Amino acid sequence: MNVLDNLNAWRAVSAAARTGSVTAAAEQLGIELSKCSRLVSGMEREMGFAFFDKSTRPYRPTPQLRAFLAAFELALRNLENARALHQATGEKMRIRFAAPIEISRLYFSKTLVSYAREHPNLSFVLQPEATLAGLRAGAVDAIVLSDVPAVAEDLVVRLCHVTSTCVLATPAYLRRHGTPQTPADLARHTGLLLRTVNLNPVRRLYRDGIESEIIEWKNVFITHDQIALKELLLEDRGIAVDLSLAHVVEELESGRIVSVMPGWERAPRRMCVVTLREREEACPPLRLFAEAVALRTGEDWIAYTERGRAAIARAGVS
Repeated sequence: MNVLDNLNAWRAVSAAARTGSVTAAAEQLGIELSKCSRLVSGMEREMGFAFFDKSTRPYRPTPQLRAFLAAFELALRNLENARALHQATGEKMRIRFAAPIEISRLYFSKTLVSYAREHPNLSFVLQPEATLAGLRAGAVDAIVLSDVPAVAEDLVVRLCHVTSTCVLATPAYLRRHGTPQTPADLARHTGLLLRTVNLNPVRRLYRDGIESEIIEWKNVFITHDQIALKELLLEDRGIAVDLSLAHVVEELESGRIVSVMPGWERAPRRMCVVTLREREEACPPLRLFAEAVALRTGEDWIAYTERGRAAIARAGVS
């Protein structure tokens, strides 16, 4: 097949133009970097002009590429909408759903299996956490974000739950290293921190509307997975400021994990399910699924959080 006739090659170029990086494009599309690079370079060769200004980081698409992509992306949206309308008539339809790894593993995998059982014409691909750029590039149909997007004209955003996190540690860690009373005290402790494709590690805490100074740690360990944070916490390795109560309900109830620094918490986050408005309008099953999963997730996460808060209150910390 001529590379110009390869729809995946066009998708690779479009993703690289959006992200300014072939590596990021490969991650969005879920393909190997070498394959993505071959697709982009093959397209560039056959088109006969440079696609990117590589004097900057990230790369910037050249004016010629921007002109071609404007026409291509409109055609791609029309093609995807036509496909969705065809699938919505009763044929088997596949929805690509992306969420943070730990929530996918512990919650959404079961939720999607249950929903597919209730809707036999649907199947699901559960993908790693994706960005808005990936959603807009067509690499995924629906994503879970930890906060509501600032720019959302082309999106449908369904809020699931608004929650914060307490400062958590184990009794054994506190016996060995002492109990911090203020954010400044964390400079004597190890921070177990979270960084994902959509989130940076927590830098400040809040109490009664008061913002702390930027947190300084003696040492830090950073991971993309909250379950890894939980395991490190239970091994008495440090203090967590970004571990959802939903993941440690039983440990809080048993006293294996406790809350410290009463009242100090990470800024609230607003978990939401996000889709493209245009895609939803062309695909009723996607809209119905997004509505259902947002509602179900919100109800479950509220219950988890209330249990965690109740356990903290019983322990004498609020």
